[in-house]
This record gives sequence, structure tokens and C-alpha cells, in this order.
Amino acid sequence: MKKIFTFLVAIALLFSATSLNAQVNVTFNVDANAFVGFDAATDEIYMAGTIFSPAWQTPGSDANTKMTDLDTDGIYTLTVPAVAAGDYEFKYFRVISGASSWDNGEWAGGDNRVITVADVDLTFDHVFGDITASVPQINAVDFSVSPNPSNGVFSIVSEKSSTMEVLNITGQLVYTQRIEAGNNAINLASIQSGVYFVKLSEGNAVQIRKIVIQ
Repeated sequence: MKKIFTFLVAIALLFSATSLNAQVNVTFNVDANAFVGFDAATDEIYMAGTIFSPAWQTPGSDANTKMTDLDTDGIYTLTVPAVAAGDYEFKYFRVISGASSWDNGEWAGGDNRVITVADVDLTFDHVFGDITASVPQINAVDFSVSPNPSNGVFSIVSEKSSTMEVLNITGQLVYTQRIEAGNNAINLASIQSGVYFVKLSEGNAVQIRKIVIQ
């Protein structure tokens, strides 16, 4: 009996250690649309911080810290794999014409961004130059917005019933309503043209999509 008990304790300790050392994927999205002076033809966005190894590399010097905008919507993305649980500091940087430099961060000196990583994959959404805390997307609500761009009349197809919020580029709430699973018709034809963010949330499930209203 003692041997069986010792074996079970060993298994429990191994499971606990495995959980504590779990590594997850962390995705960062940063919106550069409101970044005055940014030119997507010549400029790039890199990250630097303690989430990388080695930490705090000069922006532009390591391709693994470069963010990409494959759909050219002005939102740059980078997924950092195999991140251990813990707190991390970082900042976004503009790299001009491929020249590595610390000179073009979101702000000169000052505070770094800080995130906490646990044992689930996370996604963080930020606006370049805005240190407002990001809400991590956990168990994201999957949905689509079409057409995009639109004249303000569009459809949201969601996998579940959720609370919908429409935010402007500064993060101010401009519209909200409850939507149901399936196809939902939305009419925002009366609001001002511009870039907006559609946020769906239900419990701790959150997801955000960008929409352009013309």
C-alpha cells in the first residue's frame, strides 16, 4: 500500500510540475491606423521586451520580433510561441526603412506595457501609442462581419449569442446591442464614416473585429 501511495504522490507532483511549466501561444495585435506619420510602404513594426529570448533586442534586429500585416488593414500581428506562465514587459516600435533603432517606440521612455500569461493561449489587442490596458481574448467568440468596408449596414454571423459593442478608434463606445447565434443584421448607417471595432463578449469569451464604414 505504501508503494502505491508513493507512486500516486509522484504522479501528482509530476502533473503539478507539468501544469506549472505549461507553455502557451500569445498573439499580439496592434493597430497602426491612427499612428500619425506611419507609412506602411517604408515602415515596419517590431516588438521588444522580456517575452523574447534574449530579452529587449534592438527593434529591427531580429525577424522573430517583427509584426506582419498580411491583409494590409493596418493591424499588425505577431504570435510568440511556447511562452511560460509569468509577467512580461514589452513595447511596440516603429522601424523606418529597415534601420534598427530604439528611437521610435510608442512613447519616449516611460512605462512599458505589462501582461500576465497563465496556462491558456491568449490574444492581446492594442492601439499603437495608447497604453490603455488590453482585454485578453480567452476562448474567443468566433464571428464574421460582412461586407467590410460597408456603408454602415452589415451582417454579423456569430457562433453564439453575445453582447455586441461597437467602439471608435479611440475606444469610445458608440453602439451596443444583444445579438443571437446565426446571422444578425446591423444598421449603423447614421454614424460617422471611419474605422471602428466590433467587439463580441459572453462571459470571459471575447473577440474583436475591425470594420470600416464609408
